[in-house]
Amino acid sequence: MKISEHSILEAALPVFKARGIRAAHVSDIAQACGIRLKELKSQFHSKKSLVSAFVDYLLIRHTAYLQVNPLLSPTAITELQNFFQFVERLASDLTPTILLELRKYSNSSWSRLNEYKDRTLAPYLQQNLKRGISEGFYRDDIESELFVVLYFNLLYVIVTELNNPFGEGRKLLPHFHKIFLRGLLSTRGVRM
Repeated sequence: MKISEHSILEAALPVFKARGIRAAHVSDIAQACGIRLKELKSQFHSKKSLVSAFVDYLLIRHTAYLQVNPLLSPTAITELQNFFQFVERLASDLTPTILLELRKYSNSSWSRLNEYKDRTLAPYLQQNLKRGISEGFYRDDIESELFVVLYFNLLYVIVTELNNPFGEGRKLLPHFHKIFLRGLLSTRGVRM
């Protein structure tokens, strides 16, 4: 029985999270899938193609949520809180080690992550800011483009440089999100 690409990528996630991309061997992933290395290599001819598919898989897996969140959120505040939870889940999959190794060793995957941030996440946050201002829940003096740039620059620092094996970044990320939201809220938004 042939194992699906999806199953292989699912099995790769905990291996990459535990060891990092460079230290993980393709044989470790095959073992996690319960298949022979030859079978894995028939679907992914190289570790580079596996890593590329892995990054695409994570982005697709997480993006579906973004499409329905605005429809399910009664206010911009709720939508933003849900977005922050989404970012925290994505950050738990794209660990600091994975991010730093992608940046250093996989230009194409790193470029895809940046493209995802620029074409999906940043516009999403920009739309939420417009929604919150129009609903009167966010301050109307916000320079939204600068706010978005600030958010992603600080997010990068938190999930990479400040994170260490003891999980300081993971502890800091929810607090960062609370502070970020608090800085957006108008008087009406604070009362929500």
